[in-house]
Amino acid sequence: MVIARNSTFAYKNRHVKVQQIAEELGVRYILEGSVQRSDNRVRITAQLVDAIKGHHLWAENYDRKLNNVFSLQDEIAMKIMAEMQVELTVDELGRLSAIKTKNIKAYEKYLIGYEIHQRRTEADTLQARKLSQEAISLDPEYGAPYILLAKTYLDDVWYYKSKNTKASLDTAERLALKAIEPSGQDATAQQILGSVSYLRRQYDKAIVECKKAIDLSPNSAEANFYYGQALRWAGRFDEAILSFKKANRLNPVKPLRYINNLAWVYAYSGQHEKAIALWTEAIDRNPDYFFAHLGLALTYQLSGKEDKAQQAASEVLRLNPNLTISKLKKGPATKNIDRDRMHDALRKIGIPD
Repeated sequence: MVIARNSTFAYKNRHVKVQQIAEELGVRYILEGSVQRSDNRVRITAQLVDAIKGHHLWAENYDRKLNNVFSLQDEIAMKIMAEMQVELTVDELGRLSAIKTKNIKAYEKYLIGYEIHQRRTEADTLQARKLSQEAISLDPEYGAPYILLAKTYLDDVWYYKSKNTKASLDTAERLALKAIEPSGQDATAQQILGSVSYLRRQYDKAIVECKKAIDLSPNSAEANFYYGQALRWAGRFDEAILSFKKANRLNPVKPLRYINNLAWVYAYSGQHEKAIALWTEAIDRNPDYFFAHLGLALTYQLSGKEDKAQQAASEVLRLNPNLTISKLKKGPATKNIDRDRMHDALRKIGIPD
């Protein structure tokens, strides 16, 4: 099991004992080190620590030209896996080097765009789109920014902003397939293809596509999250909860998307207090998080807390003033729920038809 980078980066530039990190993340081994960059060179120190026994298993220093940064990443990864006696198949070795670039500026633009996109607001989506397009212009054969760009077109559907849902989904699908071209099948591309399928309400196909992502990358928090999403939209809530919890285990410092989707499943399962607690947590982290306000508005109304529901609804319309029940009906749909009841609840607290 490998913890997602979002969670491990929470300890960056903090003086925390490795034993504490190990306890908080639920791991035994920790890789720590530093990166220093000067002009076209990069110096990396890395050490692998057994946090339980309190000693180093391996340590190394690297001084390389920056244009070889991906080869350096692979070299370090292989040394660590050798130290931990991990055996790789030929396919896994191939995936280790998939979807990369030799253009460091393209890589930087992708990384910045990816982090901005994680904030989950419309403005951040537009900025991520711009950066991914710039990365593609620098290296048209670099697959990762195509994935990020595809996500921004999916966001047009999620935020009910697309003027042509079919065109937005078709574009996202085309970009995901484009990402696969340089380096073969990839888990992140499969996640996009799965998303396109459940937004098209092709639920069984979505589950198959997202399961392929887990097969390609079993330790990926994202792969497990997307699989949970496919199960959520298919109305298989108990299974979705298990998948989301596994994603959270792999990425303990949970992205807002993880919190939001687990909250929706709890809401649909009638576990309103759990849903409300999660959405409140999300809003504490990002007060402009549209989906959390929408979830709260609905759940408060269904729970008979009309004052709080109306307050949440006012935030929904502040963030998305053109939202209507009609747009909601045309948007993403969860199978096996009473959508009319949901729409009636939102209508009663001020969401216009």
